[in-house]
Amino acid sequence: MKVSLGIVLFACLFIGLVFAWFCEHRRVGELQSEIEQLNFRLEPEYFAYAYHPNPDRSMFPNDPLSEADSQTGTLYKALVAQPDAWSTGLIQYLGIDRIRNSLEPDITMTVWWHGEIKDSEGNTFFAYLADRERTHAKSADRLHDSFSAYVVTDSSRTLTHWSGSKIDKSLVTDFELVDATFPAGVTFREESRHNGDSSIERRTLTKSGIIK
Repeated sequence: MKVSLGIVLFACLFIGLVFAWFCEHRRVGELQSEIEQLNFRLEPEYFAYAYHPNPDRSMFPNDPLSEADSQTGTLYKALVAQPDAWSTGLIQYLGIDRIRNSLEPDITMTVWWHGEIKDSEGNTFFAYLADRERTHAKSADRLHDSFSAYVVTDSSRTLTHWSGSKIDKSLVTDFELVDATFPAGVTFREESRHNGDSSIERRTLTKSGIIK
C-alpha cells in the first residue's frame, strides 16, 4: 500500500503541532503552579515582595501608601525600607504587611498624632502614635491589650524605638505635647471605656517607651 509523501508530511506536521501544544500547555501549568506556590510562601511578606516606591517597579496598580495622610505615608515609606522595622515586628504590628490592594485603616494602623522632640544633646527625633479604626471602640479591650503603636525615629526617620501603647485613639481628645524635650510630657482627655465619664491623663514619652 503506497502512502503519498504529502500525507506523511502532513501527519508529521500534525503530530509536531500536537506535541508542541502539549509541551506549551504543560509549561504554562507548571509556571502557574510555581506562581501560586510562590505567592503562598510570600503571603506574610507580600507587601515587601510587591511594593516599590517607584510605580514602574511596584506590583501594585496604585501606591497604597499614597492614599494615606502625609505623616502616615512619609513614615511608612521610610519604615518599609528598613530591615529593623521588619525584623522587630513593627511592620507586622502596624499591619503594613497585610496590605494587598489598597490601604484599609481598619486593618493597617495610621498615624493619628506626631510630635517633634529633642533629646538633651539637641538632636531632633520624631514621635508617632498610630492606631486602627474600630467600629466598636469600647469593646476593643476584649481583643488585645495594646491599642496604638508608639514609634520613635531620628530626624531622617530611621527607626529608634517602637512599642505597643494602651492609648486608644477612639477614646482620646485634646492630645497635647507639653514638653518637647525627652522625657517629654503629653496630656489628653480620655473617655471611660465603661461609661460616659472622662479624665485628664498625663504620660511621659521617652526614647524607649511611654511611662504612665
